[in-house]
Amino acid sequence: MSFTIFSSLAKIKDEKKTLNKIKISNLIRYVILIIFKILKPYLKYIIIACAKKKTIIFHI
Repeated sequence: MSFTIFSSLAKIKDEKKTLNKIKISNLIRYVILIIFKILKPYLKYIIIACAKKKTIIFHI
């Protein structure tokens, strides 16, 4: 009897761990999306700036 209760408690703990992992991964994805939305207007300019730097390096 006590063994079954223990095993069910262990299952609940494992489920909580997986839920926390899912929450963390969703949070990271959400933060990346927010950062991307904020930087999207500037992304073009960042790419152009990087391209210019690369062309300068290529010219040298």
